[in-house]
Amino acid sequence: MSAIFGHATAAPAGGAAAAAPPASAPMSNVDVEAVLTKLADANKEKLDWRKSIVDLMKLLNLESSLTARKELAKELVYTGDTNDSASMNI
Repeated sequence: MSAIFGHATAAPAGGAAAAAPPASAPMSNVDVEAVLTKLADANKEKLDWRKSIVDLMKLLNLESSLTARKELAKELVYTGDTNDSASMNI
């Protein structure tokens, strides 16, 4: 989340979790798609972040190794086969 909103540094390699903002911090509406599109436009690589978790992780400067993707899948309660990298990427 911090990689998108820029409030803190991105999660360390091998971990996708970021610290939550303090409970007293006001939440504001953010157009996440617009933020990601702006990041993609500024990126030298052509990343299809809307269809590929690997590309989204690269866009956010997150570790995108298979191990990191499996950890993210676990955090997001992915119910598919984590040994099927192609399916997990979509």
